[in-house]
Amino acid sequence: MSQNAFGTSAPAAPTSDEPVHRARVEWAGVPRVDLLPPEIREGRRFRRVQRGLAAGVLVTVLATAAATTWAQLQVGAARDDLAQAQADSDRLRGQQAQFADVPKVLAKLDAARAARSAALGRDVRWYRYLDDLAVATPGSVQLSALTMTLGDGPQAAANPLEASGLGTVSFAGETTSFPDVAQWLSAVSTVHGMDVSQLGSATRGAGSGGRVAFTTRVVITPAALSHRYDPKAG
Repeated sequence: MSQNAFGTSAPAAPTSDEPVHRARVEWAGVPRVDLLPPEIREGRRFRRVQRGLAAGVLVTVLATAAATTWAQLQVGAARDDLAQAQADSDRLRGQQAQFADVPKVLAKLDAARAARSAALGRDVRWYRYLDDLAVATPGSVQLSALTMTLGDGPQAAANPLEASGLGTVSFAGETTSFPDVAQWLSAVSTVHGMDVSQLGSATRGAGSGGRVAFTTRVVITPAALSHRYDPKAG
């Protein structure tokens, strides 16, 4: 160690036998001097701005071209659809004359159906009721007369105990005893579409073996209608 001029001790100089270590000092800044004129810097900045503007204009042009092309395609498709619709309309107008009479025919058909319903709306399948009566009639009863009376519509019964109906059926016959007449009245009431069987008269003939002559009456209810000619829904 040796004293320097400031009175501090300085490290001894390395001898020839000791290695010398050198280190780079990173904290020391390197001074820079911009020697470009301001005009050149402004020119470079202006050219960068020009390139940005040119890129923006190019993107705008491309987007406008794409939108124009798409719009033209849509317009072309719309024109094709319009042409097809006009062609279909012309074709339908040509066929319209062929079906001009269809509404008239349908109106006549509806009128015919209405007339049929009005005329045959009170249709009754009498052959079924005659078969049912034949089955319900006791073997000892013999019918000699049958009279049907139908009105134009449901008729209110004169007797409050009698059901209203479409009409009546009157029977005349004979049997061997009065209980057979009662059995006949009960049997007729069980036939579908007939109700309130009433006895008109019952008289026994002369002699012990005389037969009982009787008359009865039964009401025809709306349940007897066949509904074959009723207007169909839809």
